[in-house]
Amino acid sequence: MVGPPVRGASTPSGKIRLTNSPDAVPVIFRRDSERSDAIFVREELADGIFDEINNVIDANRALAKGQKRFLFDANIYYRIYAERKHVKQDSAQGSLLFQAAVTEMYAPSLFWLPHISVADAAVPYSELFLDPRSPQIHALLRIAVLLGDDFCTWLLGKWKKKWTKHPQPPQFFFTFQRMCEQMKTTEYRVVAAKLPVKKPIQCVGEPPILVSDLLKNEENASALLSRACMRVFEGRPEERTIARDFDYLAYGRSVRESSQSLAAAIIATIADREPGDFGDAATA
Repeated sequence: MVGPPVRGASTPSGKIRLTNSPDAVPVIFRRDSERSDAIFVREELADGIFDEINNVIDANRALAKGQKRFLFDANIYYRIYAERKHVKQDSAQGSLLFQAAVTEMYAPSLFWLPHISVADAAVPYSELFLDPRSPQIHALLRIAVLLGDDFCTWLLGKWKKKWTKHPQPPQFFFTFQRMCEQMKTTEYRVVAAKLPVKKPIQCVGEPPILVSDLLKNEENASALLSRACMRVFEGRPEERTIARDFDYLAYGRSVRESSQSLAAAIIATIADREPGDFGDAATA
């Protein structure tokens, strides 16, 4: 397969850099190694072709050829999410990124919700209900808290019917029961974020901060989220957890404000189907 020509300029090291110059020599990417003049090294993506975050998304779209899949690794997704406000908003690509974040990577994703249709937003959560697996199922637990009491009651009722008399219910069932109890006394964003309100959070390279302060300053929560995502991209996978958590503090309120339509869409998509049996990410 021959990819689209890319304008590039040779550097002293023999590498290719992107340029808008009309005089630059076109570079063509081929899968046929016998017809190639050089090797394209994947590790150079972050420094070359993918300097512009929208180029990553465009490249994914070209490679996916109509499939609703994110083909790069999770670190690249976190790099995109770190620059999410600079992504060209397109319903189709927003839906793709949202689906991949929720059902595949269990990554922060709530920023995409206002930019995609309610029907598309309901699909990945419905998929997790019908095919629950760990750790992705926790995305459904956490969005349920943001969607409010009525949705939590509906979801818990579905799972109680399936798991209450089961000899070995999955752990997420008990986790969700505890979260529903916590909602009676704790701010819903705190329950969804799974962060302690009074204990200072210490992030790499950041001063300690209280969750209560972030609840009052969503812009700060969003900025911390972006920096956590960048640290994931730079090789700190342990930062994925705090990035997910900050996502609910930064965007939890906006999700709650439009919760009725999303809750109704998820329920309508699932309809009368029963919850699936629990598996794990390795076998699902």
